Formats: sequence, C-alpha cells, structure tokens
Amino acid sequence: KALDIYKDVIIELERFSKSSGSNFIIVYIPSYYSFHYPFYDYKIKKDLKSFFSKKYKFIDLEKEIKKKFKNPKSLYPYELYGHFNELGYQFISEIIFKKIN
Repeated sequence: KALDIYKDVIIELERFSKSSGSNFIIVYIPSYYSFHYPFYDYKIKKDLKSFFSKKYKFIDLEKEIKKKFKNPKSLYPYELYGHFNELGYQFISEIIFKKIN
C-alpha cells in the first residue's frame, strides 16, 4: 500500500517538473544495510526499478557503487551506518553529473 502511495507521489512530481520545464530523473540511493545485508531492500528496489525505469530516467547508485568499490562500506564514516562520507558524496555526485550530461 505504501509503495502505491509513493508511486502516486512520484507521478505528481513528474507532472509538476514537466509543467515547470524541468527534466525528471529518479536516483536510487542505497541504504548502508543494502551493502551489509545483500537482500535487505531487494524487493522494494526491484519493484521501484521495474516501475520507474520504464517511464523515467533511472540512476541506480547501488549498481554504480558495486561496480567501482570492492568494499562499498568504505563510502560511510568508519564503515558504519549513517550518511555517506566525503568519498561517498564525491563519488555519487560524479555519477549523477555524468549520467545527466
């Protein structure tokens, strides 16, 4: 049910972005746990990706991180749960910049 509400919100955001002349891009940012427990958010990601990648530009940061880093947890402070560290934010910003240009 929550996933359906989320999809409806995204559809409305896309309508708004089109009306303002903006491009609409979905960026999937993985949680720390998706690297610690490989199947942590697999079903949610699979559902989101199958819905959004058909209709919108979809940037999968989990896939990009796994391609580049042997130890994805190195992108988090002290390899612990939380926000990305400087290296993590630098990497994801480079990927997003590359994908939208």
